[in-house]
Amino acid sequence: MNDIWRVFNCNNFFYDILRKDIKSFEHKYQIQYPDANAGNTLLVTRDDLFAVIEQQQKVGNYEKVFIEAIITTENFLKDVSLIVYKNFPNKLTVGSSEQESEKRESKLLSIIINSFDKEEMLAKLTEEKIRGIFYGNPTDFFKKDTAKLGLAKFFTDNHHKTLDKFAEIIARRNIFVHNDGKVDRKYLREVANPTFKLGNKAIISYDYLKEAIMTLKALAVLVTDIAVRKNYNEVPNKRITDGVKITNKRLNV
Repeated sequence: MNDIWRVFNCNNFFYDILRKDIKSFEHKYQIQYPDANAGNTLLVTRDDLFAVIEQQQKVGNYEKVFIEAIITTENFLKDVSLIVYKNFPNKLTVGSSEQESEKRESKLLSIIINSFDKEEMLAKLTEEKIRGIFYGNPTDFFKKDTAKLGLAKFFTDNHHKTLDKFAEIIARRNIFVHNDGKVDRKYLREVANPTFKLGNKAIISYDYLKEAIMTLKALAVLVTDIAVRKNYNEVPNKRITDGVKITNKRLNV
């Protein structure tokens, strides 16, 4: 996550340099298409270049980094779950608090019957478990401990506001991926105290992105700390414990 934030700021730095350099360019000049037919050229102005940079910084940097940070966090939490399942395969047999649907039960039974041996069966069950971790309400991973990592009510009791931020982050990601950043009814249903109205274009500002990355990193650190303590009865390494201290300070815990 630190690398994502570092690259984002470096990209912003380079975009600012490009803006300054472009001011010294001639007002108009021609760019040859790399794959165009002979003689085909494109007339470009400084305003065209500024517009391209603006678009790249907005979509190619802010939005891309925002989505990448969420994907990185989700993949990290899946990796933590995978490690726990490999060491404690009995956790794969623990269902959610809600009764399993007949369709899911049938799928799991099919995996068991069609597996060549125990190793293959566990691999398939683990894959199925991991795949379903972030289906449905995104905060269920923390509130209901859907991955069965030993989270219990830790986040519900101690980090309710942080989970509200996480829910908004995921909801905003979804409207950028599926609705060109425009607020829809699903976003309004999922977000507590939304600041946007239906149809508004959501934005990803520098401060918002920084706060979102800090929130995602905080959740990842806290989950890792709990997973190690609850499943292995060990004190996590210094990097994790220091991360927890920093996280608690930032979240005023």
